[in-house]
Amino acid sequence: MNFSTSKLPYLENTDQLLSKLSDLGHRVALESSNAEHPNGRWSIISASPIEIIELYDRSNIESARLQLEQLSAVIPTIESDLPFTGGLIGHLSYDLGIPRLKVDQYPSQPLIMCGLYSWAFLIDHSLKETQLVYWSEISTIEKSHLKDIFSHCLASNTSTGLTFNLTSAFKPKWDESTYKNKIDTIHDYILNGDTYQVNLAQSFSAQYEGDPICAYSKIKQAGKVPFACYFE
Repeated sequence: MNFSTSKLPYLENTDQLLSKLSDLGHRVALESSNAEHPNGRWSIISASPIEIIELYDRSNIESARLQLEQLSAVIPTIESDLPFTGGLIGHLSYDLGIPRLKVDQYPSQPLIMCGLYSWAFLIDHSLKETQLVYWSEISTIEKSHLKDIFSHCLASNTSTGLTFNLTSAFKPKWDESTYKNKIDTIHDYILNGDTYQVNLAQSFSAQYEGDPICAYSKIKQAGKVPFACYFE
């Protein structure tokens, strides 16, 4: 399989790039919003995977596992110092790690979402350069088209023009009394020696209008974290 890399100029802000890749679908961003952090070196941006695996029903988890193994065998391992040379990018939900959970809390969201990505922009915030990694035989997007998109982002000094606004207040999944009862239960577990630490988390939901990429950008800029991610 013909693997190639193309060196491109440095792109400090990836907002334009993520916006311009919207038509390709299934955008992903694994990146840093804090280049000063020791681990804040890279931003990995891609879209348009050649195949997608989604799991909604945990009874099909073995089938999904076999599909992932088959996909991982498609792209060979490349000896490279780059953090990504094509391959699987995805996420596993927290619910997937609860084997005794009979009913998933969020049935509309996948337990597994994974894509086989055959190209990516790798932005090096340390060396101030960009690499486009690309598999010619299996990529469905022409390399020249990706370079044109990237060049347009470099030439444009305007904002993305995207907006994002909440149209309702955030609502927690649990009310206050339910939350306090769960805290009391955790205290009992700790005092009885059943556990020493519990990370209690709940979801918050709200209605919105606009583009989630804009929300991601705002959160990323405010957080200044070495590791940020976006999965469409």
